[in-house]
Amino acid sequence: MTENADDPRTPLSLEEVAQAVLDLCAERTLEDFVARFLDHLRRWAAPSAVLAAVRDPAAASGWKLLPALCAGSGPLGAERSVRQMIDDVPQDLARPSLVRPGNEVPGVRVRENCVVPWSCEGESGVLMLRGVVHPHPPNLADAVALLCAPVWPRLLGGPAARVEASVAELGRLAERLRDDADRQVERLQSARTPVVAEPPPEDPAHAARVAELELQLAAARGAMAGLREERRAEAEAEAAAARAAARAAEEGLAAARKEIADAGSIVARHIRAREELQQQVTTLEKALGEVEDERNLIRGEASRLVRELEASRAAGASEAVTGSTVEPVPGSSETVEVLRRALAVLRRTPFLPPTLRVAVQEAEAAVGEKDERPGRWLRIAVLDRDTAGLEPLAAELESAGLDVKIASHPEELALLLKTPQGRELDAVICDVLAFRADQTVAGIFRGWEKDRPGLALYLSFSRDSPPEVERAQRVPLALTKGRFQRPLNRTELMEMLEPLRRPTP
Repeated sequence: MTENADDPRTPLSLEEVAQAVLDLCAERTLEDFVARFLDHLRRWAAPSAVLAAVRDPAAASGWKLLPALCAGSGPLGAERSVRQMIDDVPQDLARPSLVRPGNEVPGVRVRENCVVPWSCEGESGVLMLRGVVHPHPPNLADAVALLCAPVWPRLLGGPAARVEASVAELGRLAERLRDDADRQVERLQSARTPVVAEPPPEDPAHAARVAELELQLAAARGAMAGLREERRAEAEAEAAAARAAARAAEEGLAAARKEIADAGSIVARHIRAREELQQQVTTLEKALGEVEDERNLIRGEASRLVRELEASRAAGASEAVTGSTVEPVPGSSETVEVLRRALAVLRRTPFLPPTLRVAVQEAEAAVGEKDERPGRWLRIAVLDRDTAGLEPLAAELESAGLDVKIASHPEELALLLKTPQGRELDAVICDVLAFRADQTVAGIFRGWEKDRPGLALYLSFSRDSPPEVERAQRVPLALTKGRFQRPLNRTELMEMLEPLRRPTP
């Protein structure tokens, strides 16, 4: 019989095999036990025939079939062909295996045979599944071997069965002795003479025979009691072993399910982390595009201002030669003032690409802009949804000796913390609604603490806005140094940040 090649099936799981063994052990009658066993074999392998044989030196072929476990369309004279089928197996019968018949037809896939050797209570034999359907589980032979573990003791009889047979034999022997004793008593009573003045003397032979029978009866009863006790002890030991095995199987199943659940949670975490990273990359790419546009605008404006300054200087030089007393006032141009404000905003940007940073420096040199701010005693970053409204506050804080960076997206701060400037940062003040709804504020804070240990994290929100208050309450207090009321106030900020002041060198 042939089958078309398909993709292989998945292996049979240990839980499925263990459940099948438990179902077999739950059957009380031998007929139901064998029927369930054959049903499992058909469901797993769909063989064309099932043959079970035991070694028998007295048989002509050396093998004897077990009819209870034989099913399907076996060959005629199966007892004589079992040895030939086993001799065709390319390897020995040390372990279960799947073998392909030797008489294959080119271009045709022949069904394999599953051969499972077994041994129980001094008996040994083989279970053969002829014509296993393809595709089949790769661990089919091992699974069938595990499924056969309770079959051979049940079919051939274990210690408990032998004890029951011995008890029944002793019972029959005791009944025979009891019948012999009753017949002897009846014979003695019938032989007793009628009423006489003096009873005849008891026949010593009969008395000895009765005593001997009574002793045999007592010995038989003692042997029966001992065998019953032995049978009860063995049955209890087997039941305890079965309960222990079932408990161990349940514990193994529970452990396997727990490992599967843990693996699923780990995969889910990795998927969420990957999605968050993809969102961060998208946001950063968008921010980088905006920065590139701003860089191009600043470069163009800087070039125009350079040309205007050179023209004004040339004009001033010519006026000096002609004796004019009018001198150009530096920085009086409205365009130069706008450029200075733009440069201040760029200085407060958390992260600038190297090319943009060079362009900013060129623009500062072109307009004669120098950083004349006093020494910085604290470096902070502010994450807020309204960055334009924070510019005046940032100017006030810079005049008070703070170095301020302003960001509108959490990803900007994430990039800043991975730079040398980020390692010099002392505190971060975050607007609770500057984070997207799909972002976890507590998880982002923990990631920032790993990148910059000792960083002071503050949260800002409006206490009059229920959504802001509710989201702020989901952030553990242990993750933050303090919390500010929005809009931010310079006095409150200075009071809260004063304990972080760096020592003056």
